[in-house]
Amino acid sequence: MAKTNTEIIRELDRSVATLLERVDNLRDELSRVEKQLEESERKRWNLTMSFVGAFLTLLIGLVVALLKR
Repeated sequence: MAKTNTEIIRELDRSVATLLERVDNLRDELSRVEKQLEESERKRWNLTMSFVGAFLTLLIGLVVALLKR
């Protein structure tokens, strides 16, 4: 038996509601991933600056040691 227009519309309405819910879930997940990426970039930058600071400290220590000779 063929579906009536009302049944077809109800099925489409349910399908659209499901798709909208999935899109909302994807947006939420994307937002979380973006936050994690920003945090990761901050941590990487902090680590890089720590290494640069340690290298400069070592370099200054070597220069001072050579000048004391």
